[in-house]
Amino acid sequence: MQRLARRIIRGAKSRVRRVIIRLADLVLPYLPVRVVLGIAILAQALRLPGQHTLLLHLISAMAARQKNKPHLPSLLQSKMWMPVASSHVLYALGRHQEAVKAIEELNPGARTSAMTLLMARALFELGEFERARALLTNSGGEEAFDFDPSTAHFRGLLELCAGSESDADMALRTATAGMPHLMAPHQNLAARDPFAYRPTRLDVAAGRDGRLFDAYNYLGQRVTHVGMGQLSTGLYSKAFEAQKRIQKSKPPVSSACASYLADLGISLSDVKVFASEWQTQIGHQGMLDIELRMRELGWWTGEPIVLVDYGRVANFAFLSLFEHRAKLLSVGGSVPREIARELSSLQRYRGMSFNAFEMPDGTVVQWSEAAALAIRLWDEEGRQPPLRVEFDRKFESSESLATTLDQARRSWGMTPDDWYVCLHLRDGAFYGEARGLGQSHRNSDVENYRAAVEYITGLGGWVIKLGAKDSPELPPMPRVIDYGRGTYKSGLMDIALIRGASFFIGTTSGLTNVAISFGVPAALVNCISTDAQLWHRQVRFAPKRIVLQNGCALSQTELTRSPWRWRQFDAAVLARHGATPIDNTSDEILETVKEVMALATGKANDYAASVEAASDLNSRWQESLSMPHFYGSAQISLYYLKKHQASLLSPMPRLN
Repeated sequence: MQRLARRIIRGAKSRVRRVIIRLADLVLPYLPVRVVLGIAILAQALRLPGQHTLLLHLISAMAARQKNKPHLPSLLQSKMWMPVASSHVLYALGRHQEAVKAIEELNPGARTSAMTLLMARALFELGEFERARALLTNSGGEEAFDFDPSTAHFRGLLELCAGSESDADMALRTATAGMPHLMAPHQNLAARDPFAYRPTRLDVAAGRDGRLFDAYNYLGQRVTHVGMGQLSTGLYSKAFEAQKRIQKSKPPVSSACASYLADLGISLSDVKVFASEWQTQIGHQGMLDIELRMRELGWWTGEPIVLVDYGRVANFAFLSLFEHRAKLLSVGGSVPREIARELSSLQRYRGMSFNAFEMPDGTVVQWSEAAALAIRLWDEEGRQPPLRVEFDRKFESSESLATTLDQARRSWGMTPDDWYVCLHLRDGAFYGEARGLGQSHRNSDVENYRAAVEYITGLGGWVIKLGAKDSPELPPMPRVIDYGRGTYKSGLMDIALIRGASFFIGTTSGLTNVAISFGVPAALVNCISTDAQLWHRQVRFAPKRIVLQNGCALSQTELTRSPWRWRQFDAAVLARHGATPIDNTSDEILETVKEVMALATGKANDYAASVEAASDLNSRWQESLSMPHFYGSAQISLYYLKKHQASLLSPMPRLN
């Protein structure tokens, strides 16, 4: 009865939250900034449902009108009549330094344990882990206040940062006892594990090492989020150590689960589990392709199974291409749900890490670094892209796909002989991102692509723009199709269009991984990422420049090494360090497209000859990388390299 009552209350709150957000979307963009801030503070003070999501919407509502307006912190500091609420608003808006300062300035009576915890969380976001840990204990080392499960989990993470596994596990035990969903085996936040999780016998049997495995994987991601990714490889190594200790005992699977694996012809010792994080985003499905290529290169052994949860799959058509390289097990379909739950819990014993990779010599590296090396070796050996071969085998004779493609092309005005290019821009619509926070710095302005689009159409080609239904529209242009907003959009059409494209224009986002898996030539622009890139040899790219307050741009050496490599993950982290990402200009995008057009048509040497001193510049660029395979087999745009050689090839890195 209590569970039903809680469910009803949660449902009511959710409905209220949705109504508030809809009203916010309609009203907030038209209100003065000061009024919007007042609403945010009042919503926090009254603890309205959806207050945190509301705050994120406020950022977007205010961002376009911040020029020539008082700075946000000064506006909030003027709200002295609600200092506690203002501190919460600052934290929610990603203004963690100002939030810490605001809490420090509170009257002693207002410095409750809740505010101390908020300050500790803000310090974590600033990468000040030891200071955050100290806040949760007094000078004698005893707990300053009672820990609820969420706070205990946070405390456990801070203890792991400090290297104290015993203290961490005490806190993690408290956390998992009160929040059972924390016992879901954790590899990556992309798995979107449900809050209502029922632990399995394998979860319980994993014990202390299971908790450490999950926490180290989670913490490795979180430190990356706050710009301290240089710590993540060590944390993932600790997760591997915990997994190896778990593997010393036989997994206590049920007889039904053991029989199911036996019927598949897989022994318990050979199974390798790939769970939801490998399929919830289409880019992650592309990562699964590279992970399986690593197996084909001899880097790991075992029988891969992919647990297909139909509520979490980004693109079913693309995932279906793996059916001859791994066993795709449909949860609730080909595999009963209870057995699927056991197989998911088996990740701690037999799961493949989504975050890091242990190389054949025992060295643990970031997963992306291993993948970048794998794609480079794959290219050097002249191997074919497995998913392109599989797509052609599976869909080349599909009458239904051929009919849909023919109908779409005719409706767009294309003839059967017309060639086309696929274009994808990253924007905030798909993830509902607020400008200035999270991954919003990876987005770009569609207008800068106009010259490249006109170049393609001027040669007689077409441009088909991919993307979400609500992605920004391209300006009306002849021979340009806004497919993402049209009636023919589907998962299969997405990948079929990429497979048939003469080349692909994209960025550091998921659909690029589809083009890579199919071996399609690619012009990648407005690139920015902490990760090494799994790009093949027919990729040319132009990164976003990152410019500091003194007007200097970061060099290629700095972009691929600590600390600046890791500061690129989050827009707010870059801003905190006085760095601004600059979108590629129209000419940079155009020339990158021209170079890939030359690659795709066999005229790469002609293009290279047109860029003077290209060979020498490219050699210097290669030498400046933190590792030769940081960008896989790809090369930087020759035009971009020549244009920015003074800053890009600067030999002296800034260490702060």
